[in-house]
Amino acid sequence: PLGRIAWREEDYNNADLYLKTALSFDPTNPRIHYGLSFLHYTRFQELGYKNRIELLEKAVYLDPGFRNAVYELANDYYRSGTGTQIGMGTNLAMKTIEDYLKISGGDGQILSLLGSIYIKIQKFDEALEVFTGLKERYPQDSNMVYNIGIVHYFKKDYKQALACFLKAIEMDGNLDSYLYAGIIYKETGDYDKALHYFRQRVRLKTGDDDKYAKEAMAGIRKVRELKNAGNSE
Repeated sequence: PLGRIAWREEDYNNADLYLKTALSFDPTNPRIHYGLSFLHYTRFQELGYKNRIELLEKAVYLDPGFRNAVYELANDYYRSGTGTQIGMGTNLAMKTIEDYLKISGGDGQILSLLGSIYIKIQKFDEALEVFTGLKERYPQDSNMVYNIGIVHYFKKDYKQALACFLKAIEMDGNLDSYLYAGIIYKETGDYDKALHYFRQRVRLKTGDDDKYAKEAMAGIRKVRELKNAGNSE
């Protein structure tokens, strides 16, 4: 517990000390391996682990039903790969998730990650099935509506996608739905509405490194260019 508390409080020196001490007393505890995985790699290499993935693999090996470790491992696998359907990282991520689901049922966070991977490898029908099921389980979660909208967007079904993004905004002001609503309005030539939703996303930016707010700013510039080009004709 002390190691996890220190890690959460970003007291990494004490987290390192507590977790390594705990590991010496209980080397088969998956939660200790999981906690160590959040430290800088230089802090756990002396234990024989080359990278974070190896620690997470050990945590999942020790407890295949450890949801947090499964999620982090699958996510790291995917990010370490090529992002393609046949890439090693993608295959390992999906196998990790599938093995977990066989023993632990349909955890919402794990299923959501699976759906996101399906989108990235263009398995849109599978992604739609996942997020539609999650929407039925979590009808008040606007992120599920947003994700269904993303699937329709990549399938170029802009009408269905836009309906989802507007619904997600109506539910609780779903942040990134503003960006995609703006994109669709831009693509369909409704520049005034595109500007409205892009500006809303910029106004709601979460910080200077907010990627989607930056994309919304780029969208504003593009719409202005399109409007000026139309006015000059």
